[in-house]
Amino acid sequence: MTNEKLVLGELIYLELKNYDPNIRLPIKEQSYSGIIRWGKRYQSANAGTNGLYKYGIEFSTQNVRP
Repeated sequence: MTNEKLVLGELIYLELKNYDPNIRLPIKEQSYSGIIRWGKRYQSANAGTNGLYKYGIEFSTQNVRP
């Protein structure tokens, strides 16, 4: 989730803040490239989480920085 509104089909680059090299798949790399496939506004009763968006990301098999 993020508070940023992203564009479907947009190429993205993600870095993990609390990267642990001992974690197994799917989180085994410190950074990923991918494409945003779907997105929707996250609705919650908690006012602190309103304004957030959820996204479905198709990760690339090549983790190359854009």
